[in-house]
Amino acid sequence: MNDENRMNDIEMKLAHLEMQVEDMSSVILAQEAEIAQLKQKIARAEGKIEVMGNDDSTDASLLETLAQERPPHY
Repeated sequence: MNDENRMNDIEMKLAHLEMQVEDMSSVILAQEAEIAQLKQKIARAEGKIEVMGNDDSTDASLLETLAQERPPHY
């Protein structure tokens, strides 16, 4: 194998690795955005739960209705 072929192989491998790094970077950025959204949803849900737990006027029938509701995957 001569030096020119060897250099071409190295350049091809480097280009492939650079493309993989860019792909992984974009996936990580998308995951970061999704995690931020999920954290916000969790914070809102925790807030609602806290309000329901602290609200003495919460109607027992409302709690029963909420407990009997089917989750969205049904």
